[in-house]
Amino acid sequence: MIPVTRVEKIRTWLREHHGRCVCDECIAKASGELISRSVARAASRMCVHDPEFARFHGRCDTCGTNRMVTVSHGARWM
Repeated sequence: MIPVTRVEKIRTWLREHHGRCVCDECIAKASGELISRSVARAASRMCVHDPEFARFHGRCDTCGTNRMVTVSHGARWM
């Protein structure tokens, strides 16, 4: 079995929560990652290469904090 990379794990989680703006800390907690900094690095990398995802400063739909959030737009926005 091929191990799932951090980026793939986060990508899958965000797709499952399509349309929700989620901060790095909440993604880390929900996806089982331990360090939000590593989530931020993976999310930034993912957003640069995949137009399905966007990353910007906004309000997290999970915790309500204003900080960097990532969202999956879905294929319909591409």
